[in-house]
Amino acid sequence: FHDQKQADEVLQSFSHSTIRPLVKLIPVKHYSLAEQLKLPQVFMAAKLDLLHVPHFNIPIFYHGKLVVTIHDLLWHEQKGTSVTTLPKWQYWLKYLGYRLVASQAIRKAGKIIAFRVKNPPISACIP
Repeated sequence: FHDQKQADEVLQSFSHSTIRPLVKLIPVKHYSLAEQLKLPQVFMAAKLDLLHVPHFNIPIFYHGKLVVTIHDLLWHEQKGTSVTTLPKWQYWLKYLGYRLVASQAIRKAGKIIAFRVKNPPISACIP
């Protein structure tokens, strides 16, 4: 989790459960280079049996077993500078990063949990 508030919000759903997840606060911004560099170190140090990432944004340098949830591939369908307020150079840089991370998530995951992934199908998103 990024901060304690985020952890508290998510972990509230476990209040009546016998499952007690391990909580670790890692203050890095989502979609950042720091996230891609720091998280694999944290996960490898934890010696996880399996990592579930509930989003396509996996740590691409993580080499352990991985399950990923992909809610949609909207940015495979909606692209171009007409769908953003960012400067063109920044949009295309971020879009390239998105495509890299999404394709790595699809390739590396042992299993994929998918929601509304029909247009395009996941198989069409692997370069």
